[in-house]
Amino acid sequence: MISRREALATLAGAASLLAGCGVVRNFPTYRYRLTVEVETPEGVKTGSSVIEVRTGAVHLGGIGGGAGAEVSGEAVTVDLGSHGLLFALLRSEGNGSWAGGIMPTFAERPKVDANHSDDDTMAIMFQNMLANKGLIVLPRYYPVTARVSGMQSDKPQSAYPMLVRFGDIKDPKGVALVDPDDLEKSLGPGVTLRRITVQITDDPVTTGIEKRLGWLRDLRAQNARLNGSSSAAISTNELSDNLGSGSFSTEVGK
Repeated sequence: MISRREALATLAGAASLLAGCGVVRNFPTYRYRLTVEVETPEGVKTGSSVIEVRTGAVHLGGIGGGAGAEVSGEAVTVDLGSHGLLFALLRSEGNGSWAGGIMPTFAERPKVDANHSDDDTMAIMFQNMLANKGLIVLPRYYPVTARVSGMQSDKPQSAYPMLVRFGDIKDPKGVALVDPDDLEKSLGPGVTLRRITVQITDDPVTTGIEKRLGWLRDLRAQNARLNGSSSAAISTNELSDNLGSGSFSTEVGK
């Protein structure tokens, strides 16, 4: 479900990047700022994180190919004061590679003819994406034309990162999902999600989340999930059994 999952992110609608196989074409590395704004009785609370994405395409001769993106960065932390901490992860509820694909997903698609290769199309799309320096407010759900490959097409697919909180910040097993449409249920009266935005930036990649999550470094070193299990098999639907350290940071332990 999330295996090595957090280190290699798959672009929306593409196969996994197969390092060392076929011909690799690299596309421009870019950074974007992910920002989460939350309304509280004490005013708007904001958190942000700069994420870097390196993208490449692989060709495997007659059997096809794909593209993938390697992500560097960490989850957004929003300090809500008396309402606790809210985290926006590097994945979404239905897509472990959310952070590596969200920007291309909303880039302007080029109009190309049959003479253009898929790589040429992607290169133009990247040019369009990097040229747009403006703030992009994420919609609640992906447009039908941008839905992620492999997910159920008959249901709306969230374009938001997964939101979580901890009952006890010192206990990773207590991680709990937060409904973006009902923050009050998890965080208290008067707490609502204002918006989530992304924007191309040259700022450095954000680090330091382990200062708040003191257990993160140990889980990373053990290649363990939040429930402490390092087994390759995921045996439960518990959130702590389905999230690893890489959903919070790719940088801890480097």
